[in-house]
Amino acid sequence: TKVGREHEQLSAIIKEMSAKLVQLDFYGDLMCPYCMIAKERIAEAVVLLAARDVEVIIRYNYIPYLLNPDLPETGTTLEEYYQKQYGASRTPAMELPVLNQICPTISWKVYEPNDKASIGTTVHAHRLVQWSAQFGPDVQEQLVDGLMRLYFLEVELLSSFDNLVKVGVAAGLDGAKALAYLKSDDGRQAILDRSAEVKKSKTKSIPLMVAKA
Repeated sequence: TKVGREHEQLSAIIKEMSAKLVQLDFYGDLMCPYCMIAKERIAEAVVLLAARDVEVIIRYNYIPYLLNPDLPETGTTLEEYYQKQYGASRTPAMELPVLNQICPTISWKVYEPNDKASIGTTVHAHRLVQWSAQFGPDVQEQLVDGLMRLYFLEVELLSSFDNLVKVGVAAGLDGAKALAYLKSDDGRQAILDRSAEVKKSKTKSIPLMVAKA
């Protein structure tokens, strides 16, 4: 199962953590709940190791994997998306029992019944993540975590430039420069091409994590 594969990957990564600096290729999408869970698990492992006087630094290499590259820029309600993708009998709220069991520390508000939950393309969020790498791993890490919280906890649209810039500024990016980048077309095709390449040659499901000590 997806959860079983995640645990196997995390176990392998934790074994590599004795090297103290772990380079981690992280294949995922910002709207994938299991990607957020994987990052939570890794953060927990780092804390547990620190309690044993083992300092570990994770350096993520984020590789885009768009679950649905055809999602609209303006977004659609999550209810409508589920009906179109899975049929009328499937609702977002049906995700909650499994997610709450796997990771009860995260408040999965986006899946709770509400009229606000919307889903849109994540290509621009991925563009911003890749662009942010030039400002250092800490900035990029805060950006990724902030974007995931924005969607899952704050129930905000990831395709909105205003939302992306808000999270970017909180992570340490220059808001004006971030917005200018998003308004350009820079990096868009590269994200789409890389995602398609990964789906074709690397993995059919996410998260996929590959540790490089």
